[in-house]
Amino acid sequence: MTPGPETITSVSDLFLGLATAVVKAAYGLWTKDSDFTKEVGSSIIDAVRTKIAGGLEQRKAQRFFEDLEVPVARKLSDLRKYEFNSLPDNEWQAAVIAAGETFNKSALTSETLFSRDLDPLYLERWLRAGLPKATRDLSYDATSFYDRLLSESCIYAIQIADRLPSFHVGAYSEILQRSRAILDGIEELLDRIPQREAGESFEAKFSTAYRRHLATKLDRLEVYGLNFGAISYPLSVAYVSLSVTGRGSNVGRLALQDRLAESPRSLLIARAGAGKTTVLQWLAVRAARGDFSGRLAHLNGCTPFFIRLREYVGKQLPNPEGFIGGIAPLLSSAMPTNWARSLLEDGRALMLIDGVDELPEAQREELTQWLRDLFDLFPRALCVITTRPHAIGEGWLADLNFEPTLLEAMPPTLVRKFVRQWHAAMREEVADSDSRSQLDKFERGLLVAVENDRHLRALADTPLLAGLLCALNYHMRSQLPRRRTEIYEKALAMFDDRDRKRHIMTQQITLEFAVKKNILADLALWLIRNGESEADFDSAIGQVRKSLRQLPGNAEGAPRVFRNLLERSGVLREPASGRIDFVHRTFQEFLAAYAAVNDNMIGELVRNAGDDQWREVTVLATGQATARQCDELLRGLLKRGGHGRQKYKRRLLAVACLQEIPRIDPSLRAEVEAVIPKLLPPQSIEQAELLSAVGERLITLLNQHPPKQADEAAATVRAASLIGGRSALELISRIAGRYGTDNSVMPEILRAWQYFDAEEYSSQIRPRIDTEQLSISDPTVLPSLPNFPSLRRLIIEEVDPDLELSPIPDIRNLKSLTLLCEERLFPNLNPLKRCPSLEELRLLDISNADLTGLPRGPDNLHSLIIRRALHLRSLAGIQSLLNLESLSLYTCPGLDDLDALGALPALSSVSFNEMSDPDLSWIANSDSIGTLRLMSCGNVDCSPLADSTNRICVYYDQDTVLLQVNRLPSPITFLRVG
Repeated sequence: MTPGPETITSVSDLFLGLATAVVKAAYGLWTKDSDFTKEVGSSIIDAVRTKIAGGLEQRKAQRFFEDLEVPVARKLSDLRKYEFNSLPDNEWQAAVIAAGETFNKSALTSETLFSRDLDPLYLERWLRAGLPKATRDLSYDATSFYDRLLSESCIYAIQIADRLPSFHVGAYSEILQRSRAILDGIEELLDRIPQREAGESFEAKFSTAYRRHLATKLDRLEVYGLNFGAISYPLSVAYVSLSVTGRGSNVGRLALQDRLAESPRSLLIARAGAGKTTVLQWLAVRAARGDFSGRLAHLNGCTPFFIRLREYVGKQLPNPEGFIGGIAPLLSSAMPTNWARSLLEDGRALMLIDGVDELPEAQREELTQWLRDLFDLFPRALCVITTRPHAIGEGWLADLNFEPTLLEAMPPTLVRKFVRQWHAAMREEVADSDSRSQLDKFERGLLVAVENDRHLRALADTPLLAGLLCALNYHMRSQLPRRRTEIYEKALAMFDDRDRKRHIMTQQITLEFAVKKNILADLALWLIRNGESEADFDSAIGQVRKSLRQLPGNAEGAPRVFRNLLERSGVLREPASGRIDFVHRTFQEFLAAYAAVNDNMIGELVRNAGDDQWREVTVLATGQATARQCDELLRGLLKRGGHGRQKYKRRLLAVACLQEIPRIDPSLRAEVEAVIPKLLPPQSIEQAELLSAVGERLITLLNQHPPKQADEAAATVRAASLIGGRSALELISRIAGRYGTDNSVMPEILRAWQYFDAEEYSSQIRPRIDTEQLSISDPTVLPSLPNFPSLRRLIIEEVDPDLELSPIPDIRNLKSLTLLCEERLFPNLNPLKRCPSLEELRLLDISNADLTGLPRGPDNLHSLIIRRALHLRSLAGIQSLLNLESLSLYTCPGLDDLDALGALPALSSVSFNEMSDPDLSWIANSDSIGTLRLMSCGNVDCSPLADSTNRICVYYDQDTVLLQVNRLPSPITFLRVG
């Protein structure tokens, strides 16, 4: 029987007892203290007393870990409540007690248990081996409950250990200062754990373990915070949606999600720090949880395979049995036979392949053949591949139907959004009002600086650099660097300064900043030379040992120095057990450049400049080199042999170096700039972005070398927009006059709007183009839209609930308005009442539960289209559209209250698309309905049509089954389409 109210206290006590054991295990995993876990009777507070002085602080720490037990107990008791509620009291109680004993009596002593890659399934096997007879006295049903409790408890223990602050001497202080925020974050994390896969088979259990491991390991967005350490936030919560454009003839700006929904195979191209890997992580986490919505909802049944190509440098690329080895090594040996292959064959695998550019050029042909073999064997597999632009040629993988997609730099609107979100997140990290007030002040100052300073705006257009600028702006009291090399230099200094201020030492080692930097630089250059992005511990320690021999007065042992750098440098991490890499490749490239300059290896930089793996190293080297070294490097780039593409790349690289050089001899600058005309007009968006580093002088040269075709025109507009200024605006205006109707150039002209004064831009551009449709993402341009008398259709992307629509009525000829809400509430629509000619309103991706926010009118609004409204439950509120004649609903799975349709006097056409079993009973109250479309609607009961006196034509497709049709009167006509 199910326990009644009188047993709640005992229920709570039992599950709290198990939760205590789980939190204790999490504490042991966090501290990596195997001695603590060996002692059966030990408690966390006993361990804390040896770490924290002062009774009050000890009590606070005890309360913190006790509070952690509450959400664990709640989650575990929910299993009994919802899945095992028919289990007798004595049986479920025995199962809970047995699970607690399994945790308490199985000492965590294996080194593998303390690795970052620890998987819940591995931990569960360890615990079972430690107490193999735990279920000896349990019934079959109680054993099933025990199995579920143990499985869930293992993932809770690992999740808690993973999300506590990185363990070091100051970790307890951080917990005490931020206890509420950490507790809330962990509780939220436990609620986001992927659901258990249906079924009791080993395949189902393995799939659950794998998806949970993926969601745990990849659901983190590193944000550089106030202490200049990388603070981890849930990626699935903090992810900022980016935009993309096509390459070549496939152009047009789209939200990333929309592009991926269109392309089952996508090649995602972007420069350093733009967020390529983050995009793949976000896709993997959402697929693992099965919580995609909108146009990516079809991915919810897919299992993601996340493959980092850098792990296969000099190695054979994996077969399906090896797909999970890099991301879940402790699970790979337990993978069921043919599990991955069956997913690939059935089209239920999502391949996420990261970093083509991180493979050496000599290995990329092997990669191409590997991909051809993969998709020849498994043509239904979905795939996203990331790369930097220069690592691939035009048309790479086109024969495999990969769509090349450029990940856009963050436009000013998104930079401002990022800055606000960063400061909002940091306000949660500080406790006192003075610090929060300072954050407010620096946020306002940074927003103004980014708005007014073109150089800063250009620096902040990737998530990595935007985050670094936010942190530096706070630490440096708004005295921001204006070159990337300065940013990285200041970042390294801040990492070092952070630990000194907090008096943190690892293993009692103190290293001077210059020593740290030299050792890290040697390690970075060694990796670059070997075409590697990561290394095993032994090899890395060997490199540290070589560096120490060259540093006088340093007698510290290489293993201890290596451990110090790994734990405290801020730029190294352990991505897998026993391996290290840099937290971001740009730090590796910056430090490798420093080593090359420090050792005067300019010749090596020149020789390798044609290799795209050395490209960023070369650019960053010029920002750290002496004047003589810069002279040698730039002249080497200009004079070195080569023809065609290689020669063009070297010249373009020399021009790109100009943005990093703090001082340059005028004659040398003139020599570099002399090659610019040979690079014009730019052939691609990537080239345009590199050439924009020349600054205003480029505008004159672009005028002298006008584009001769559409793709050159689009690239020229991009370069001019990034430079800005009146002459740039005039150039764009002239291009708009010639190419303004071209579908590949128009998106760039509209994108450039956000870099200029909105009114001035529209007054210059409007006479040059006669457009009937605009798509905008920057709300600041709305007041300028009445200047476009031909505008008939307007699409507003990334709509915020606070968006002010008051300028819309002044667009006198506007016929159609689309609001893309990105799963947010739609804004106040009342201004639309004054739109004189608005006929169609399209609401996409709204999160409203009903339509009570619709305006009363406007009089001419005859058509309403709602797409992907996953939270819409009722059409209540639609009655305000008295003249509505046509309603189309697409993908509104929760919509079950359609009664309001019967109250629309003019409604003549209703279309249901991808909606399961829509209720047609409202038709009895409608006097005007004449057309009904049912597309992909499952089983539809048509008997309510018998109550209508109207002549109705019903269109349906092969994915819709009409029931009760034979009893309907003859005025009802049915037509199958498609």
